[in-house]
Amino acid sequence: MAEIKFIIRNLKTKKETPIVLLYHLERGDKLLFPTGQKVFPKHWSVTNERVKDVIEATEKDKTNFALAELKKAFTTELTRMRAKGEPIVKDVLRDWLNSYMKPPEQKKDVSFHGYFKDFLNRANSKINLKSGKPVVYTTVRKYYQCYNELLDYEKKHNVILTWDKIDLEFYQNFIELLQSKNQTVNNIGKHIKTLKSVMNEATDNNINTNLKFKSPRFKSISENAEDIFLNEVELKHLYSLDLTNNPKLDKVRDLFLIGCWTGLRLSDYKCINPDAITGDFKNGNKQIEIEQQKTGSKVIIPVHPVIENILKKYDGKLPPAPSDQKFNQYIKEVAHSAGFTDTIIIRQNKGGKRLEIEMQKFEAVSSHTARRSFATNMFQRGIPTLTIMAITGHQSDRTFKQYVKVTPKGHADKMREQWAKNGDYLQVVNS
Repeated sequence: MAEIKFIIRNLKTKKETPIVLLYHLERGDKLLFPTGQKVFPKHWSVTNERVKDVIEATEKDKTNFALAELKKAFTTELTRMRAKGEPIVKDVLRDWLNSYMKPPEQKKDVSFHGYFKDFLNRANSKINLKSGKPVVYTTVRKYYQCYNELLDYEKKHNVILTWDKIDLEFYQNFIELLQSKNQTVNNIGKHIKTLKSVMNEATDNNINTNLKFKSPRFKSISENAEDIFLNEVELKHLYSLDLTNNPKLDKVRDLFLIGCWTGLRLSDYKCINPDAITGDFKNGNKQIEIEQQKTGSKVIIPVHPVIENILKKYDGKLPPAPSDQKFNQYIKEVAHSAGFTDTIIIRQNKGGKRLEIEMQKFEAVSSHTARRSFATNMFQRGIPTLTIMAITGHQSDRTFKQYVKVTPKGHADKMREQWAKNGDYLQVVNS
């Protein structure tokens, strides 16, 4: 059976180029048809025929979803034509593809699937109500991931979801499905949150009348993540690590340290450039001024000496960051090279079970460890919470506290230090 493929014709150009559907017919003939999607060649996977999972490809989820939908619809049409004994010729296929790409004007599909797909199509232009800015690509990605999980739910339960089927029974079955995939509580909660966003919007638009999703039992579950942080001694060791023989790990280590001394997310500190830096190194008042992508908050961060040296190393412009997946893979290799091999226990609810996972510390290091390390280390230095939150951009005390990883002993030591600093210890006088 002929295979449907997606290609780009010019792999050498630096400009966005059209993605083309390629289908081989009999007698060596072939059909080439523009999909309406574009991609930068460096972001295209020739092997997987989809946009790579890299940060810079902000439209990847939307593009890959569109290609998957086109392939599914085209495959269905080819199957129908074969079953009917209709001739599969280029002109007929081209006409069908044209009608698929430009369907005739029709009433808006307000079914559950129709509305959810429209929600996805509008995702990149949606506005974050808190920041007033377009939602970031990681949020858009969660929307697509949720919809794919709902499609999988339909296959597993042999059902077509409608507005009326989103009830407490569905809620329980959906969570059980996600648990069977060993998803964490927080990941499951994000899917529920996305689904409720779609349901709320459809309800506000007088499309959905089923309000069972508003039940207190239909909740977006979550738990405080038990993540690690690196203390300042470990950060100094990481900084002094000689990685000159491995430029890939050297760059990731430097980017990670930027996060450890700024409290910024990876999506933000990869955008640091000379224009974002003001002040003068000589006078010690150099600072980074940046608008956070996720929240739209403007933050001003003093440049730590470690950051100053890293910026000088790259002439003021940081190297491009790899994809989140690659970054997390490489930073684990860096942490392993640094000797962070102590055995730790991570406790989390996963797959519906409370697990205690034993691992070496380097295995738990990720891009988010940098932000947590900053918050925890600054807190342990005694810097006021309000000041740290102004740097990290946290909006609430509750959210911020989830980032600070201090043990009960750490809190006791901090109180002891403050007592000593304030002269609160009583002197013992011998009688």
